[in-house]
Amino acid sequence: MKINTYNFLINNNIIHVKVDKPFLREIKRKIIQKYSSLREFNLQKLKICYGTLKLEFNKNKYFKFNRLVRIAKDLGISKEEVFSHIKVFLRRVQTRVEN
Repeated sequence: MKINTYNFLINNNIIHVKVDKPFLREIKRKIIQKYSSLREFNLQKLKICYGTLKLEFNKNKYFKFNRLVRIAKDLGISKEEVFSHIKVFLRRVQTRVEN
């Protein structure tokens, strides 16, 4: 039995990845080159909270994996190249506190 790791991880919303910084800088550079700013890219393509996107590129250690692949696809970067720059996979689980 062969497992397609790409599809399993991409379709899983709780997977986050740690990517090498030069690769993230290159993605950010391509976004700015194509859309003139992260904010404009977010408005046109992602439509998420802009602060979340900004933090993922500038401060967070981990990037939501399916979002990273979607951004890379829009910029013409293959899934294989994205995988080659990943250092760590992380499964994030939301916990609820009940009173």
